[in-house]
Amino acid sequence: MKTLDETQQRRTINLMRPAPKVPAQPTLFDIDPLHVALDNPLPPPRDDSRPAPRVAGDELFPEEGPQPLDERQAATLCVVCELGRVSVTAPARLCPACLEDPARTRAHVESTLDAAAGAFLAACAAADDATLTRWHKAEALLSNSPAGFWEAWKRHLEAQTPLGVLFAAYERYAELRAWADRARGELSHVE
Repeated sequence: MKTLDETQQRRTINLMRPAPKVPAQPTLFDIDPLHVALDNPLPPPRDDSRPAPRVAGDELFPEEGPQPLDERQAATLCVVCELGRVSVTAPARLCPACLEDPARTRAHVESTLDAAAGAFLAACAAADDATLTRWHKAEALLSNSPAGFWEAWKRHLEAQTPLGVLFAAYERYAELRAWADRARGELSHVE
């Protein structure tokens, strides 16, 4: 049987002894307010009945109260990306990312519109002659559509007929053309 050397015996004995008691720090619940030492007084309680001091030009508490925003200021998104918020003081309805490089933003607008035009032209090239004839008749009626025109348009779109494919490509192109016109108008303010 092995015997413990002197160092190991001391460690073993120290582990068996109870730990010395450390006086606990008083908590707020242990302090009796009547018996607080005079040399260490607590700060006086805050009187919430007094108004907070105001600083001239205080942004958090303006004297006249918050001013209501009109609709354009309250919910204005970037015309190009439709994601970024537009500052009320911005020179155009463009977010900082789109304002950073107006030439690159304009190139993006033009390339997006060109892609939509290309998709529409590809749909026209893929259509047969009878579908193209029907498309030209429908195109002539777009500006002055008779009763039932838009219902028939929607039916073709939903059924995805060959004419409906042309209608969908045209709608996408027309939507992006209107978007590009708005974007060009805003870009003209900063270029």
